[in-house]
Amino acid sequence: MAKKPLNAKNLAALGADRLAVHLLEITKGNASAKRWLRLELAGEDGPAHAAVEIRKRLTTLAGSQAFIDWQGRNAFAADLDGQRRAIVEKVGRKDPKIAWDLIWQFVALANGIYERCDDSTGRVQGVFHTACEDLIDLAESAAPDPLELADRLAEALSDDDYGHYPALISSLAPTLGPSGLRHLKSRISAPGVDGPGIYVLRHALVQIADAEGDVDGYIAQHSSRARKVPQIAVQIAHRLLKAGRVDEAWAAINVADPGGGDRDEYDWEETRIGILNAMGRQDEAQSFSWQCFTQSLSLDHLRAYLKQLPDFEDVEAKERAMRHVIGMRPV
Repeated sequence: MAKKPLNAKNLAALGADRLAVHLLEITKGNASAKRWLRLELAGEDGPAHAAVEIRKRLTTLAGSQAFIDWQGRNAFAADLDGQRRAIVEKVGRKDPKIAWDLIWQFVALANGIYERCDDSTGRVQGVFHTACEDLIDLAESAAPDPLELADRLAEALSDDDYGHYPALISSLAPTLGPSGLRHLKSRISAPGVDGPGIYVLRHALVQIADAEGDVDGYIAQHSSRARKVPQIAVQIAHRLLKAGRVDEAWAAINVADPGGGDRDEYDWEETRIGILNAMGRQDEAQSFSWQCFTQSLSLDHLRAYLKQLPDFEDVEAKERAMRHVIGMRPV
């Protein structure tokens, strides 16, 4: 007789009573599995009951000092992700406001857990990144008050050692609205306030500036030295160009000192070419495209150069490019 495959249909045929006995046997000595069963039972009584079980676990995790080494990391991450999924699935689908509070409590665990965990694979960090996405999703259904959300973010930023919260600002901007964004900016920009580290503070203000469409506010968060970094110069120039401030974009891109890396240099060159075209200086843009190609042999620059040529002139240009490449080959 053929063996029955292990699947949900065949297991269901055993009956609820037999399965319940087997589950209790299987979970003996397995604390994580027992927590899962308790959550399932609590969920049957409604989201409030499930929330009680989840809060108990989150409180325990917040107070724990035990170190999680590489051997226990995967099991810990799975348990952590189980709590995250329970917040979203067992509570969030029925009561998003309760889930909204729980997901904040969950994300707040990150600092303490990172400090006592060997997370060299990034698996635990991945759980918290997903939780941040859940937080953004739940904001839409929970519809928190904009000023209360701003206060919550400001308090979270003050204890953010790993930069989770600034990245949330742009995604939460629709929920914050103009009043929430202004309030958040005033909270984290106030003189004498005990704020987060300089990186977190500036990153948060950069996010607010972008959400408000405030180009000058974005630029103000970068020192004159930082503006010479190609990638930062590119970001500033793009924002100025989008705002129609072409001459300022030209000045910003030319402040930078390219050469920090292949990708950085290419982005700087491409942006500079785009600004030249926006200024109506097509001949200079073409000349610079060709110069970039001859120096780096970038096919992207060559394609961009050829695309701007009149019909039939591209054939001669391709031949010229080929001669240049051949001439650069070592003998």
